[in-house]
Amino acid sequence: MNALSICFCVGLASGPPTASAPADEAAAALPEAVRPYAALARRAQRYHTLLSSRRWQTVWSEQFARRKPVPWSLPRPHDHLAVSFAADEGRDVLKIAINAETNGYVAFGPKVDDDFAIEIVGKAVSARPCDLSLTTAADNKAPGFFFGAHYNTANKLGVDSVARNRAAVTWRTITLSDPTRIQPGVLHRVRLAVCDGTIAGYVDGRLVGRAWLSKTYDTEARRQPMVYVYGSTVLIDQAIVQQRRAADALKRPQAFAEAFGDATAADVRRQIEALTLLMDHEDFATREATQTLLRQIGSLAVPALKVLADGGSVEAKWRARKLLDLLPDEAPYPAAPTQPAD
Repeated sequence: MNALSICFCVGLASGPPTASAPADEAAAALPEAVRPYAALARRAQRYHTLLSSRRWQTVWSEQFARRKPVPWSLPRPHDHLAVSFAADEGRDVLKIAINAETNGYVAFGPKVDDDFAIEIVGKAVSARPCDLSLTTAADNKAPGFFFGAHYNTANKLGVDSVARNRAAVTWRTITLSDPTRIQPGVLHRVRLAVCDGTIAGYVDGRLVGRAWLSKTYDTEARRQPMVYVYGSTVLIDQAIVQQRRAADALKRPQAFAEAFGDATAADVRRQIEALTLLMDHEDFATREATQTLLRQIGSLAVPALKVLADGGSVEAKWRARKLLDLLPDEAPYPAAPTQPAD
C-alpha cells in the first residue's frame, strides 16, 4: 500500500466536531442510506487530526473592515479590474469587479509554503458568474481551486505548472465531476487546501475534489494567496490563511475519547463494517458516496476494507482495493485495556 497518510483539511477551528450548518447541509445532500454515517466520518477526521503532530493554525484573518492601508494588493496592473471596499447587508466587504471578459487576481495575506489552506467567504453578484476561485500565483494557476469556472459550468483543480523558455508557463488542471455550482447572490465558503502532496477544494464545508499535485511540486516555494475572478463581480466577506505547524499529538486513547465520546473501538469498527456493506448497494450514487465517506474515515477503515477486498462483489472489491492503495497498513485504533492479573 502507499504510505500516504490522508490529510483531512476540513474545518477551521480545533475542538470536537459540532453540528455546523455546512456539515448538516453536506449530510442532507448524501443518499439516504449513507446519511447516518456522515457524523462517523467527521469524527474519524477529528481523530486523525488529534493524532497528528501538525495542526492547522490560522496565520492571517481578515473581515475587510474599511481602513488604510487596504489589506489587499494587485500582483500586476489591470485596466479592467476595480477593487474597493463596499457595503453588503450592513457589512463591509471587498468588492472585486472586472468589466471585460478577462481574468483578474487580488492578493491578500502572507506568502505560504509547505502545507497551507486558503479560505474565503464570498458571493458572486453578476447575473452570469464566473469563478469564485483561489490560486497562488498570477502567472500560473497551480495550486489552485477554480469554483464555478467557465462561466459557472465546471469546477477544477490546478495541479501542475511548468515553465518553458524561462517565461511562458503552461498549467494542467483536473476537471471535477462534482456538480456544485455558484449560486448568484448566495454566500459560499470556498477552501483550497494543500497537504501531503495533495490538493483539495471544498465548498460550504463539503469536499468537491482532491487530486495529487505534480511530483515536481516544490513544497519550499513561497506562494501568495489570491482570489481569482473572470469577467464578473464578487463580494468577499472574509478571508483566512492557514498553515500546518508543529503541535503536541495526543495519545490514541485520549484522542479517541475526544473524537468519539463514549463509543468504544469495537463500536466504531462495527459502524465502519456496516458502512462498507453499502459498496454493494443497488444504487450507484450510494456506492459512490460510501466510497467517499470511507476515504474520509481513512485508515480506521482498513480492517473492514481488507475483508471487503477479499469477499465482496466484483465492484465492491475494486472500490475497496482502490481505497486500500491510498491508505497506510496500520489502523490506529487504541489498544484494548488489559485485564489486571489475579
